[in-house]
Amino acid sequence: GSLTWDHPLNLGGIGVTGSSAANASAAEADVIVGLGTRLQDFTTGSRQLFARSATLVQVNVSSYDAHKQGAVSVVGDAAEVLAALETALEGWRAPPEWTTVVTARASQWRSICDQVTAPTDSARPGDAQVLGAVWRHTAPDAIVVCAAGGLPGELHKLWRVRAPGGYHLEYGYSCMGYEIAGGLGVKLAAPNREVHVLVGD
Repeated sequence: GSLTWDHPLNLGGIGVTGSSAANASAAEADVIVGLGTRLQDFTTGSRQLFARSATLVQVNVSSYDAHKQGAVSVVGDAAEVLAALETALEGWRAPPEWTTVVTARASQWRSICDQVTAPTDSARPGDAQVLGAVWRHTAPDAIVVCAAGGLPGELHKLWRVRAPGGYHLEYGYSCMGYEIAGGLGVKLAAPNREVHVLVGD
């Protein structure tokens, strides 16, 4: 939810429930920077989704999580670390050839999402069509809340965040029932935004 869905370099989610664009790019990347992730199996496919030769840099407030997967460990607040990196890398850009490849992958992934979330005449639409219908009827700054079961995997692939902070999912501990309390908490934190709580497996 930190990058809007239509940003040219947004490749979608990464991992077992991620997009083909993100996973293909991770498999070819030289350096992968993780921000606040525990690098669990769903994220890394037990590290099968990342190139074995890739350098993994892990930024986390927890030293335990920052060391996972043999990463170069950076213990600190993500916002502070990113600000320092921005200064240190001022003027650096990825090679144009790489940018061309990943923007093409992102565009192709968006086309796939369009197809699978489109309305259908089926009497029993699938998860993708339901999520597409909900998404088409939400406000531009709406926040979606979900937690356990199979639904977070579908959201991870297909939900399109239109405004920062519009995606609130609890993946870490798979807490069934979190959605209800989480939705109330999100609404208290953002009273002027629509909050949509999705529950289901």
